[in-house]
Amino acid sequence: MLPPTEDGIEGNTTFILELKIIPEERALFKVVDIKTRFEKPKTKEKENAETFEFNVIDKVPVFPGCEIEIEQQRKQCFQQRMMKHIMRNFRYPEFAQEKGIQGRVSVLFVIDKKGNITGIKTRGSHPIMELEARRIISKLPQMEPGEQGGKPVKVPFSLPITFRLE
Repeated sequence: MLPPTEDGIEGNTTFILELKIIPEERALFKVVDIKTRFEKPKTKEKENAETFEFNVIDKVPVFPGCEIEIEQQRKQCFQQRMMKHIMRNFRYPEFAQEKGIQGRVSVLFVIDKKGNITGIKTRGSHPIMELEARRIISKLPQMEPGEQGGKPVKVPFSLPITFRLE
């Protein structure tokens, strides 16, 4: 099958079958109607145009307490406050302690155009560790959003959280 197109743009078509079961007839069911709905795909170009990496953005998001004029110092402050937040909110899951579970969780999230933390994704050695990492990141305060060209933009941020028993 060829992908559906509309105005030369490939998209997705959803087929909706309406079935009617008629016990008196020999057929098990009868197709009453078939509807289609064409959906143009979301363009990644537009999405990417609104998202800028932390290391290349004009003005990084501002962690509360890091309202500093010099951009490089603001980046350092952001990272220091992030680590302080993680250490202050970190709780080793009791289940993981009892079972001796250790490991590392990679966390990816977005600081959106309003400074909110969104799209938290985790990948780690154990689901309980991922859950704890997600809890820590969800407690981050609202920030001043990052800017590119004087306009607020989304900024993805990733960091590892290591769970180690001593």
